[in-house]
Amino acid sequence: MSSARALLARADVTTRIRNFFDSRGALEVATPALEPHAVHDARIRSIRAGDAHFLHTSPEYAMKRLLAEHRRDIYQLARVFRDDPEGPRHLREFTMLEWYRVGGDCESLMSETAKLLHELLSPYISLDDDKRIAWRELFGSPKDDPARASDAELIARCESGGFVGCRTRGEALDFLTSAALRELPSRALSFVCDYPPEMAQLARVRDGVAERFEAYLGDLELVNGCTELTDPAECKRRCEAQNEERAREGRDPVTPTRLYEAMEAPEAKGTGETGETGEAGETGLPECAGAALGFDRLLAAALGLSVREV
Repeated sequence: MSSARALLARADVTTRIRNFFDSRGALEVATPALEPHAVHDARIRSIRAGDAHFLHTSPEYAMKRLLAEHRRDIYQLARVFRDDPEGPRHLREFTMLEWYRVGGDCESLMSETAKLLHELLSPYISLDDDKRIAWRELFGSPKDDPARASDAELIARCESGGFVGCRTRGEALDFLTSAALRELPSRALSFVCDYPPEMAQLARVRDGVAERFEAYLGDLELVNGCTELTDPAECKRRCEAQNEERAREGRDPVTPTRLYEAMEAPEAKGTGETGETGEAGETGLPECAGAALGFDRLLAAALGLSVREV
């Protein structure tokens, strides 16, 4: 019975997603699953597909190339692949919903994400009122804010929490954040925002704060969204920093050429239904906000099943 229920729910949620974005003027797109390089983020491991390709870990690079060319709102339901350990919440192959809003920002995207999650979850489970929490508020008093701690203090906090062998500041912040998330209310959607720059891969940073949010049901991450970085030079700097982390682990560097193509295009090459075109000299990627939703995780939470069962 759980298999039949999951199949019906998958079809229902897929239809709800398409209706949601179609009614709001976003165009559904499809992009290749094969990329010529691995993902830039050193914490995510790509799966090699033959000698010259990797399976994409998200459709981000290809979708940003479409954004640079057509400059209109788009979304995609894609099968994605990550060479991470499997467990109750993660498989190596899963479904991701990714969408981008031209001219949007973190604030407007959080509002839209809340509406989307309620639309998808409310037929299956009852939710308490949404919560909004600044990242630093997860840790209580300002003196416990990990972003203010030295590297040595962070490592000591990780070790006291059972994480031995922490190598980078980013790893330490991820671990401490995961521990703090266990205190989030189990029946409410919690939107955690205003992350430290060290926890922002491709999000815009303003006044020392990353314009990024994550949406949780309990401590289960459902959505990761942000105001997108559009500065090509800063993008390269962050990707090079990720390669330094790879080098410390003895891993090969990654040059995300597809991402750079989108970021560095001198102008938009096409026109959307709005008739807007790029102006000479502007970066290829327009000001925009983007988010990714774990489809299988959401479905599993809605049905009380594991990701493998759905």
